[in-house]
Amino acid sequence: MSEPREPSALERLRRLEEDDLARRKGRLVDEGAGTAGASKSDSRRRGVVGGTVAGLVLLLLKGKSLLVLLASKGLLLLSALSKLWVTLGTMGASVLFYSGFYGWKFAFGLVVLILVHELGHGVAAKLLGLKVGAPIFIPGFGAVIALKGQPRSTWASAIVGYGGPLAGTLGGLAVLCFGHLFFDAGLALALAHFTFLLNFFNLVPVGGLDGDHISEPFERVHWGTGLAFTGLIAALTATGEETRPGGTNPQMLFLVAILVLGIVKAIRVHRRVVAAASGDQGRLVDRLTGPRAGYTQEATVEPGQRRAAALAYFGLIGLLAWLAGYSEPPSRKETPNVRATSFLPPGSAFDRATGSASASEGRVQLGRDRLEFALGRRRQVAPSGD
Repeated sequence: MSEPREPSALERLRRLEEDDLARRKGRLVDEGAGTAGASKSDSRRRGVVGGTVAGLVLLLLKGKSLLVLLASKGLLLLSALSKLWVTLGTMGASVLFYSGFYGWKFAFGLVVLILVHELGHGVAAKLLGLKVGAPIFIPGFGAVIALKGQPRSTWASAIVGYGGPLAGTLGGLAVLCFGHLFFDAGLALALAHFTFLLNFFNLVPVGGLDGDHISEPFERVHWGTGLAFTGLIAALTATGEETRPGGTNPQMLFLVAILVLGIVKAIRVHRRVVAAASGDQGRLVDRLTGPRAGYTQEATVEPGQRRAAALAYFGLIGLLAWLAGYSEPPSRKETPNVRATSFLPPGSAFDRATGSASASEGRVQLGRDRLEFALGRRRQVAPSGD
């Protein structure tokens, strides 16, 4: 048996090459597996980091949106508070101003009732979708509320104008019926009477007052019928017991002003109708900048709306004329030495200026008489039987 032959040098070289090649292949396989594992691990890490970054970015965006929302809400709150402070501040100034003449109780009640009037305008404007500002009081001149959006028709203007006197009249009625539960009897009645007069004055159809805006939609027939009714109310007021010789009846003055200025407005309406019938459209500058230039939706106003505005206007005139007379008792005519400021409290500026204690007592008694008259509870003295 022959011994195994030793490989030749060439065979050993080939075997070494094969071993080397096998080792290199094994190393490549191991390196490939490691690289795949590392890439998967890196992908996971990148996914986690990317998700974290995306979450942080989203959180920052949401936080920024939240901050913007909070900032906007805060600005709106600050704006509302600033408007509130302006209203309250001017109200306080008005109370101080009127207190020097009428005493603080009457002044406070008067300012609150003026606020009710202005809020009536604001509510009416809101119902029409118009933006309004906060009421601003002007001591000695009442208050104003600014419209940020203008009415597009005379009907809308009439609604906004009517809201103030209507709310003011309702406020005066509330004080007339229930004011004695919170104030002195004479003071409550005086507040109601003065409120009726203020709202009556606002119905005068002249520029700047509510009556001018309410009467914008009227046609000739509305003015004719309404002024005839107003003349009848004026005649009844002139013969009423609240009108005394040598005295001044504010209701009568307002009725005369409504009659005179109403006739002027009726003539203007007549001229406008005649001009439109003849094809005369008037001057271009008047159509573009005149008082009716902003009524771009005037064609949509229906005849029933114009009729309703006239009925509401002249009806409120009659109601306020009656309420002002109803809250003014005959005792005013019986005490001519006590002037229209008879509702002033004792010790007011009027008393200090005149030094009249008897006038102060007369005003207190007159206040009681007014309340009894307004509530229909004037005491009757029963005859004594012998």
